[in-house]
Amino acid sequence: MTRSEDLRAIEQLQRAYARLNDEAAWHQVAELFTEDATFIRPSDRERPIVGRAAILQSFLARSQGSDRQHLVANPEVELLDEHHARASCHSILLVRLGRRLGTVSMGGFMDRLTRTGDGWRFQSRAGFTFFDLVPYTTHERPDNEACNNFRSVAPPGHTSPPSSK
Repeated sequence: MTRSEDLRAIEQLQRAYARLNDEAAWHQVAELFTEDATFIRPSDRERPIVGRAAILQSFLARSQGSDRQHLVANPEVELLDEHHARASCHSILLVRLGRRLGTVSMGGFMDRLTRTGDGWRFQSRAGFTFFDLVPYTTHERPDNEACNNFRSVAPPGHTSPPSSK
């Protein structure tokens, strides 16, 4: 792989983690880590989870909970050598608690990565938060049902994305 392909692959890994987490695809999330990886949840920094199997079990033990959407921003990647890299990214987490209520939090991850036979994987992923959960409300838009899904909400005064109907 070229340098730019490696950088792109690592950024895609960070986004895949967010997407699979939102989908509660826990087995696939666990596959993003090396067998001996360490994972530190942003919400539980005092208890590192060691090993892919333990990481999987920690996700399986979570309640399915509410709809959530992770937004990954500001990725930074440093290739250390052909098989190792450091990376970081910010993450905004929106969690729907009801039809028009939810919380937002912001944090991110500091990553150490290893190239494996299956591509780049997290050797360690340490989460952090910038601030505690903040409540939010959405505006009801009865004229467009898509606006009730926070993944496609347009700000007041703006039009929503075109319907796929």
